[in-house]
Amino acid sequence: MRTFTPSIKHKLILIIMITSGITLLLASIAFVTKEILSFRQKLVEDLSTLAEVVGMNSEGALVFDDRYTAERHLAAFRTHPGIVFACIYRADGGVFAVYSATGHFEKGTPPTLRGTSHYFDDRYLYLFQQIFVEREMIGTVFIQHDLKEMRLELKEYMVIVCTIIFVGFLVALMLSSFLQRIISRPIRELAGTARTITQEKDYSVRARKYSEDEIGMLIDGFNEMLREIQSREKELSAHREHLEELIIERTAALQKTNEALLRAKEAAESANRAKSEFLANMSHEIRTPMNAVLGFTELLYPTVTEEKQKNYLEAIRSGGKNLLTLINDILDLSKIEARKMELQCEPVNLRAVLEEIKGIFSLRIREKGLVFAMEIDPSVPESLMLDEVRVRQMIFNLMGNAVKFTPSGYIRLSVCRHVPPGREGPPDLVIAVTDTGIGIPEESMAKIFEAFGQQEGQSNKKYGGTGLGLTITKRLAEVMGGEIRVQSKVGRGSRFEIVLHNVVCDTVMTESPAIPDPGAIRAGDIVFDGAIVLVVDDIQANRNLVRAYLQDMSIRFTEAENGKQAIQAARQERPDLILMDIRMPVMDGCIATEQIRGDVVLKDIPVIALTASGVKSEQERIMKYGFDGILTKPFNREDLICKISHFIPYHKTGTGMQKAGGKTIRISLDALKKMPELIRQLEGDFSTSCQKARQNGFFDDIAAFADQVKALGRTYSLHILEEFGENLTTQVDSFDIEKINATLDRYPALIEQIRTLYGKATEEMKYV
Repeated sequence: MRTFTPSIKHKLILIIMITSGITLLLASIAFVTKEILSFRQKLVEDLSTLAEVVGMNSEGALVFDDRYTAERHLAAFRTHPGIVFACIYRADGGVFAVYSATGHFEKGTPPTLRGTSHYFDDRYLYLFQQIFVEREMIGTVFIQHDLKEMRLELKEYMVIVCTIIFVGFLVALMLSSFLQRIISRPIRELAGTARTITQEKDYSVRARKYSEDEIGMLIDGFNEMLREIQSREKELSAHREHLEELIIERTAALQKTNEALLRAKEAAESANRAKSEFLANMSHEIRTPMNAVLGFTELLYPTVTEEKQKNYLEAIRSGGKNLLTLINDILDLSKIEARKMELQCEPVNLRAVLEEIKGIFSLRIREKGLVFAMEIDPSVPESLMLDEVRVRQMIFNLMGNAVKFTPSGYIRLSVCRHVPPGREGPPDLVIAVTDTGIGIPEESMAKIFEAFGQQEGQSNKKYGGTGLGLTITKRLAEVMGGEIRVQSKVGRGSRFEIVLHNVVCDTVMTESPAIPDPGAIRAGDIVFDGAIVLVVDDIQANRNLVRAYLQDMSIRFTEAENGKQAIQAARQERPDLILMDIRMPVMDGCIATEQIRGDVVLKDIPVIALTASGVKSEQERIMKYGFDGILTKPFNREDLICKISHFIPYHKTGTGMQKAGGKTIRISLDALKKMPELIRQLEGDFSTSCQKARQNGFFDDIAAFADQVKALGRTYSLHILEEFGENLTTQVDSFDIEKINATLDRYPALIEQIRTLYGKATEEMKYV
């Protein structure tokens, strides 16, 4: 259904009519209101005068109680037809004389006596006028006047007002019908011109201008728009004539651009692949010989007694580890740049991480004579959703730089939470490392975050480093949705801040680090029970290294240089375990393992992959070929033994036979007899040493305590004591302060375990 839309002509007329009507109506209401108020005021004044006259004439009648005379005076109201009732009250309020226009008086008609006043209701005016004689009130005159006359006059006024409004509407209609043309005519013509142009597409038509007012300006703008459209239409017509040629030219240019972009894309992808292949090959080619270098260094170290030669070996081992660190940093940087860095966010106890890092750097800080302070804001919760490995890596890099570049003074590691103003959601986590080191010049601020970039003028011989630590830290912070900030002054120190945005607080507390079990199996105590191991590697040194690691074990080795030989050797020897290198000529380890898994006879033989790839995605790809485990080069003797112990039966030194993962503990008769004395020593001097080492936290004291426990274990032939000491020694060597504290806290439980073992062994001896 089409709705009616009034034209601008009708709208203008309607506006004028409504304005005129409202104006007339308001004026009429004001006029009528004024007349009513004037009428009422005049009526009150006239009746007040009349009441005063009657009151004065009735003074004597009131004084002498002459009701007749008073009523004759009231009878004068007959000349006023509007007065319907009147009376005179005594001073005590009683009615003295009455007048009624109807000629009779009904009891109860007079209203309650009031002072000199008046009031109106819908039909009457009520007036009271007091009578005074020498300032003494002797009575009151009351008059009730009918308002019928006023109502009649009001009706006359309404008729007059309606007539005036009607005539005014007619006059306004005629004037508005004529005057609206001044505005509506140019607008209607402008609309008609626009409609004509739309229908005929003739942009040469122009609208007629009638005045210089706003409507004239509108018409000028409309005509100017038409000129622009007409000009563009001409240009478009000219281009349309050559459009086909232009399309061909543009298509050819676009095709060339696309081809160039495609070539650039292919070149970039090829460069990226080449870079990835180069990094993978570099990692493999460096890790593979490093496996032999570090492995044989580890084997050679215990056999060397001369201090100078030990220093040479330590230099080789340190250099090899530094080279591996550099490789790992380069691979991390490559993964970040290729956007392949995957975060593993899980509940993390940040305080435990900071304590661990504090323990790692405490020795170096003490050696340099620095003061270290760690401040954790109480608002930081115990459990936060973070990637623990990457957070530890970032803090480790900043702490390493702070220790390296601070010759004196202090280092402060602080953590707090911050909510930016006006932002909702989880707060930011701010991790700051402040030092009083050498500082960074303003011009070097940006350069220190570039890959392989270092501060201008920095002595690489004195401070070392590769220039990758801060680069990786900055990229990791950005990957985690944060940023890194730096403030520094030369000679006064630096402050690095890692700001991680919207860090969520986890409601589930992270588990505390596991307390080492003194009865747990260590590589040094494992003796394999005889097995055949097939070692597959194309490099003789790597095969020799595996043999050397396990030379004191009851293991028979067989070797192969590639996957094809490995399959043949496996069929001939039926080994208990295969150690399979990945990259080999003829047939690589993945294909060989895949074929072994497809062989009915060989499919159940465990196969461990030996790979130089440290990339997680590459290791996941390798495991899909059916490997039972993976060992990353370079690996040490303990890594190798712990890995293969899951697949080859073994027993612990000095105990009964065990399968992998078993925890049988046997005590000899001689050791059983010495147990009471052992327990007394553990609860006496050894307990005191343990508490002292735990409270002081000095690594030298802890290492000395570990050596004492190991010696005690050897003296009493109790391997759980030796294992406890070995665990503690390993943790001291790696500066793992958190695990050190957990192991020392486990010492009372160790005594209780020995006491329990002694009790059970004593009970068993009763029945022997």
